[in-house]
Amino acid sequence: MPTTSEDGADDVVSDETAPRLDYEDFFRQHHNRLFDHARRIADNRQQGEDAAQEALIEAYKRWSTVSVMDQPVGWVIRVITHTLYRLRKEGRRLPTAPLTNERQAVSDPSEAVAQYLDFEDAVAHLPPRQRQIIELWWKSDMGTKEIAAALNIRESSVRTNLARARGRLKVLRGNDTSE
Repeated sequence: MPTTSEDGADDVVSDETAPRLDYEDFFRQHHNRLFDHARRIADNRQQGEDAAQEALIEAYKRWSTVSVMDQPVGWVIRVITHTLYRLRKEGRRLPTAPLTNERQAVSDPSEAVAQYLDFEDAVAHLPPRQRQIIELWWKSDMGTKEIAAALNIRESSVRTNLARARGRLKVLRGNDTSE
């Protein structure tokens, strides 16, 4: 039986009264970002969607534990990463649909595509940890705290690697503007 003190500061709080994020709200807020991240790091789109779905199901099953974590999104991203690793290790690959040759008239996005490919090429030349952090920060729109939780590293390490990656990207892309 929990003891109580006069000021109430030392009272034991039961698990039922601890504030929790509702799973449906969590899903609505984060599912697009989680699925996008899974598709990007998977071998193909379907495999990424399957991994994200498995991770969200696992989060639902363990929601009483996951909901009280500082960064539940980071936990789900780690589950996605481990699921994809397991699928690759087991050699399970989902079949891909063949591409069609249907052509449609579209405006010329070559300049935007060239800039994007230039950036993607520069990111590909970063060290693995910096590449992983910059992709989570830029493509998944995650903050340093969420990235730290997803990668199970300190937030200061995320900030350091992010700063180094940005500096390296400026050099690789030729945007080195010395002031």
